[in-house]
Amino acid sequence: MFYLQKRVNGFYYVRISVPNRLRLKIGKGEIVRSLGVTDKLQAKLKALPLIEKTLIEFSTMTTGVAVSPSMQQGLTLTQVFEKYASEKGLRLSTQVESKSVLGRIITLIGDKDIRTYSKADVLAVKDELFANKRSSQTVKKYISLLKTLFSYSVQNDLIAKDKNPAEGITITSHRSIEPRRLPYSVEQIHYVLGSELFTKTKPRPYEIEYRFIILLGCFTGARVEEICRLHVADIGVEGNLPFAFIRPHKGENELKTVSSRRRVPLHAVL
Repeated sequence: MFYLQKRVNGFYYVRISVPNRLRLKIGKGEIVRSLGVTDKLQAKLKALPLIEKTLIEFSTMTTGVAVSPSMQQGLTLTQVFEKYASEKGLRLSTQVESKSVLGRIITLIGDKDIRTYSKADVLAVKDELFANKRSSQTVKKYISLLKTLFSYSVQNDLIAKDKNPAEGITITSHRSIEPRRLPYSVEQIHYVLGSELFTKTKPRPYEIEYRFIILLGCFTGARVEEICRLHVADIGVEGNLPFAFIRPHKGENELKTVSSRRRVPLHAVL
């Protein structure tokens, strides 16, 4: 027996009765899973494949083999990501970027029980992205996230080892003929330095700061974010050589990489 239930939080849940022969083994008489939606029609559409999957599991399950408690929970793809991000201690910026990627994936294949995804779902993500003219690097980012989450699910007994739908899926990439980043020409640099920002004084906020962001970028090669969060205390002198100390400050995100923490010499022109 199974039925839908709408709870006080507004979300629908599906309740599936466990057969009597399996109740001792599973440790409960009913399996309750969140469908993650508040619309009844959407709940029905999401519940059907979940119910079918569960009934198939019941039919093939014997009473002599223990079932992992983790595999009974039926976490959704979003829940697996949240569990992984919390355990891994992902930086906030990484979480934001990954959630954006995950959101796009979910619009393509849904936010289902992690055990119900198939290789066809992963291939559907790959094919849809390429069909929309996404670069191979972008597609790799999406598939890589899926591989990470499914591998994490295997390691934590959320899915069986032989049920990893992303296993063996690769992205064939090609080298671009053009360089990924083109340098500024001398003419372009002269154009920037000849703009009103450098040639005319105007009573506008942060004019000096804008000017030095550009100059520091030209002379140091530092990232814009690194330049913009420099403090006065980050400017120092060692052996008559002035430098800017690029480092994180309290309340700020960490630097992009460990090697990003560095002292950058400042040219005499600056």
